[in-house]
Amino acid sequence: MKTDTIERRFCGADHGNEIEVRSADDGKTFLTGYSPVYNRLSRNMGGHVEIVEPPAGSRSIANDDIYALFNHNPEAVLGRNRAETLKLSVDDKGIHYEISTPNTTLGRDLIELHERGDITGSSFGFRNPIVEWRTTDEGFPLRALQDFGIRDLGPVTFPAFLDANADVERRSHAMTELGNALGRDPEELLALDRDALVTIIRNPETRSDDTGTETGEDDEDTENRNDDSGDTGSSQLFLAKARLRMTELGL
Repeated sequence: MKTDTIERRFCGADHGNEIEVRSADDGKTFLTGYSPVYNRLSRNMGGHVEIVEPPAGSRSIANDDIYALFNHNPEAVLGRNRAETLKLSVDDKGIHYEISTPNTTLGRDLIELHERGDITGSSFGFRNPIVEWRTTDEGFPLRALQDFGIRDLGPVTFPAFLDANADVERRSHAMTELGNALGRDPEELLALDRDALVTIIRNPETRSDDTGTETGEDDEDTENRNDDSGDTGSSQLFLAKARLRMTELGL
């Protein structure tokens, strides 16, 4: 299912990446870096970790209109691939970007802040990810991003997932994804108490009526939900997703 929800991820020194400044003979300066970086596990993102697998994003950089922004701010434009002020390429490490730094207050400030060591990391915004859920060798839920559309990328002050509203947005997105996996209305799930929600997650075919009494789905409902699940309908994958959502929601 496609969605216009924008997700953002940070790529800094702990991802084996820092932005760099390059100067040309004609005096122009360029900000370069990688965003995303492939095959690097993220930090704990609230009950799961992530990895970006190659060649995720390669189709997007060939076809989409992508901006270089500072702090994902559309009013802080640094470059654009269609204007050839942002050059993008893909290699084994990830997606490499090169921004022709604008001769503006923002552009000059960024160079100064980088040289002082204040700005060192990058971030990218993406949507419509193709995802495969697995587990790490330690059994921790792993969200593998196999492809996505890139909307923007560039230097940032802080990791996106440390923003004040990120936790609320992530939990809202998690409840929506859980509702889709269960074939239930997310608003309906939000109205359930903890015990009822846990029961439904652990036993997907069990529903609760308004009085909290557990009821079974009829055969037609079960068949329809199974038909909609497609290749991702295996019980093992479904339960892995459900357990992940329980962890994210603090259950």
